[in-house]
Amino acid sequence: MTCTELLQLLDDYLTGQLFYEQQQLVEWHISSCEHCRTQVVSYRFTIQAVRHLPREVPLPPHFAHRLWQIMQEELARPQEETKDRYG
Repeated sequence: MTCTELLQLLDDYLTGQLFYEQQQLVEWHISSCEHCRTQVVSYRFTIQAVRHLPREVPLPPHFAHRLWQIMQEELARPQEETKDRYG
């Protein structure tokens, strides 16, 4: 298994969705490749850190109000002008 192949399987490996043979190949590669071992540790840490983030953070009132204004202005623009502006 190459490092590139491992990175393609990393998400499935960490979520337990690999076939047994694939899991064994990934684990063998991790045991022999310091770079990939570091990637796995980093990815696991990131997943754990994200899981501990608050699910919803309220926007500051002034920001939410301004965002709403901008959205309303964009919705009021003719469609062609919006296409030209955003591609």
